Amino acid sequence: MDVADRSSGTVTVRDELAERCQKLFQDFLEEFKEDGELKYLADAQELIRPERNTLVVSYSDVEAYNAQLSTIIQEEYYRVFPFLCRGVRNFARDRGEVPTNKEFYVSFVDLPTRHKIRELTSQKIGSLLRISGQVVRTHPVHPELVTGTFVCLDCQTIIKDVEQQFKYTQ
Repeated sequence: MDVADRSSGTVTVRDELAERCQKLFQDFLEEFKEDGELKYLADAQELIRPERNTLVVSYSDVEAYNAQLSTIIQEEYYRVFPFLCRGVRNFARDRGEVPTNKEFYVSFVDLPTRHKIRELTSQKIGSLLRISGQVVRTHPVHPELVTGTFVCLDCQTIIKDVEQQFKYTQ
């Protein structure tokens, strides 16, 4: 009996908390009303356009709708983020013709607590945070060429994936 034979089968573990969070968030998008109309319906319909893929959601709205959902999102953000994005995708697909391969994202604004950048600790890893700080110095961004494709000037042969060694190398 080989150990590899037993471990070759893939076991998928369901994250019940994240799936429940997805369901609650999708319910929030489908039910949260402001002035008698669904607040996020127009924004979701805008996601049909090719250049749009992020739904901006007010965290205070989520908190007013379901305090438990807002707590899960804030404390387990890194864990539940893909499920929240699936909830946005399902909400957008129910409302219009969306390409099947298009990805959707969610962005939260109006987070109540703000942390100074010097207050960040490893305990806050994976949670949703709002940070503030002052930019003291900036540097211009210089793109790095990792691999290049070149055309030989003599024979017109295309040479792909020429690795660059921290400088332009033909």
